[in-house]
Amino acid sequence: MYTIPYRHIHLDFHTSGVIDGIGKDFSRLEFQQALIDGCVDSITICAKCHHGWMYYPSRTFSAHPHLTCDLFGEMLSAAHEIGLTVEAYISVGYDEDIALLHSDWLIRNADQSLDSTADFLSPGYHQFCLNSPYLDRVCAQVDDLLSSYKVDGIFLDIVGERECYCAYCMRESQILGIDPKDTKAMGKIWKRTYAEYVRRIQEVVDRVQPGIEVFHNSGHVNRGRIDLMKVNSHLELESLPTGGWGYDHFLLSSRFVQPLGIPFLGMTGRFQYGWGDFGGFKHPNGLRYETSRFLANGAGCSIGDQMHPYGKLDPFLYQMIGNVYREVKQVQKWCEDVVPVSEIGILSTEISGNYVVQGVEDSLRKGSSDIGVVRILQEGHYLFDVIGPDTEFSCYKVIILPDCIVGDAELQEKILTFITNGGKVLATGTSGIGINGGMDLQLGVTWTGKDPYQPNYIHPSFTLGDLKSDSFVMYLGCQLCEVSPESKTLARIQEPFFNRSLEHFSSHYHTASTLIDSGAGVVASNRGIYCTWNLFAEYALKANLAAKYIVLNLLEMLLPLRLVRCEYPSQVEISLMHQVSFKRLVLHVVNGSRVNHGLQMEVVEDFIPLLPTPVHLRISQKIIRIYLVPQESDLTFTQTDGLIDFTVPTFSCHQLVAIEYEN
Repeated sequence: MYTIPYRHIHLDFHTSGVIDGIGKDFSRLEFQQALIDGCVDSITICAKCHHGWMYYPSRTFSAHPHLTCDLFGEMLSAAHEIGLTVEAYISVGYDEDIALLHSDWLIRNADQSLDSTADFLSPGYHQFCLNSPYLDRVCAQVDDLLSSYKVDGIFLDIVGERECYCAYCMRESQILGIDPKDTKAMGKIWKRTYAEYVRRIQEVVDRVQPGIEVFHNSGHVNRGRIDLMKVNSHLELESLPTGGWGYDHFLLSSRFVQPLGIPFLGMTGRFQYGWGDFGGFKHPNGLRYETSRFLANGAGCSIGDQMHPYGKLDPFLYQMIGNVYREVKQVQKWCEDVVPVSEIGILSTEISGNYVVQGVEDSLRKGSSDIGVVRILQEGHYLFDVIGPDTEFSCYKVIILPDCIVGDAELQEKILTFITNGGKVLATGTSGIGINGGMDLQLGVTWTGKDPYQPNYIHPSFTLGDLKSDSFVMYLGCQLCEVSPESKTLARIQEPFFNRSLEHFSSHYHTASTLIDSGAGVVASNRGIYCTWNLFAEYALKANLAAKYIVLNLLEMLLPLRLVRCEYPSQVEISLMHQVSFKRLVLHVVNGSRVNHGLQMEVVEDFIPLLPTPVHLRISQKIIRIYLVPQESDLTFTQTDGLIDFTVPTFSCHQLVAIEYEN
């Protein structure tokens, strides 16, 4: 059984073959001291890098031409000597040493350009296709490594179900009678290729060093493919916020993984930008904030670094990491073996097949609805999971279908059963209203078409937070529908005078509202609430506060007796974890001020202390003690009819509150 490391280092070492003196300054004692100073409990060490070099004297494969010692072996034994577990890193997708020699093994796009780096005239790596003889080389490399050293696990990088039109994939398409222009049909080849790779790697592991941990990294865990997750002993959610992933990515991924019971790490980096950013350092408070978010979402912590070619770790960096990881160690026992407590399930648009993420970045435009709904619920301090059609719905009180959920008859029946059993639905945009014969949840509306006006306006019957106007612009347009007699209209559509065009435009941006109510925009029925606008994409892409306040109002109607209620500002994230074996709940409150630096890079540098804030929990168990973690100082609380009230005192970054109960 995999044991989550809570203070992990992922140590990259991708090093050009033209650099001399590789490992010449490596010191076993200095290496160990840096890891001790860093309060590290496990580490990933590079055995083979993207450039294709081995960092040990391989019997078969090319070591770095200027390697001065058995660098991998030295680091492995040094780490083991001070009690660390060690994962060996092998670059699978990249092997630049042979890219020119075996260019026919490389992944080809449909236009026959190369993947990752389009040609050989530009600096960068070129990705290999595992449907070629290259797979034999990878398996032999894993065999060579595991036959040479005893490790605790292997980390296999740059893998996944990759689109490819190389000669091997094209030849297979001919044999199978597949039209290569049919992407869906070609997907069968790409899925089989990855499955065969996983099978053969596991075969090597089971034969040479059975029982070790295995993780295949693709840079993004596809939220729609639990089958891909389960080929791993655990997950490492690579998600460097300043390296292209952004701060939304980890939250979305972790909230999907949490309920699955698969152990996982959150992986960030010490870099200002992304991997290989030598001399680029994130502010220590940025690392504190990111590791706090990992813990609050049930993950262990992994911080990425890259060692200098001479084999030295930066002692000042590891002192900084140590300051962060000592805080993690202080609260670790309250973060182990947790189960998330949630009352809202968000059906992910990615899981429902609306888009596929390619590469390391979770596309904002492709996944805008997922990102928008998670932002709104997190800012509203709701407890939620990101779920798929295969999830058990009965543990939730509300299911959200954001903007564009495509559902089949099986999903429709499952949601209708959920409603029959007392659950409520919030659906937006084209979700759940039977467009083109799709899933119809009978939410009191009949779809009649798409509104030709964009943008248009909403006239709500309720107040939108601090926004007191009667009419609010909605930039992305909406659907049109007729309302059944038994349903209630909560907001109406207002149209502009005209769409902006060459012949018709008014003022700088878009045309004003006519202020005349037309069709229904938000409709409530006994099954839930339907909104014609893509509220979640509206918030993610346009930062439209009206969309956020509409959602929060609708959730208040659907879920008046919520589990947690607090008045923290919107940048504060909360979660509630259950340590069943200890008979305690743990409330996490994470505070960070993310500001834009440079060109749209969110950075955390300062913490603004939060004032004492009342928190209200709705819990059925009899509470016997509430205390702060790690301070272990008791909080005064009251419990009346299942409602617990207490106040969290001032803190800056991450406060845990333990809530112990009787049977």
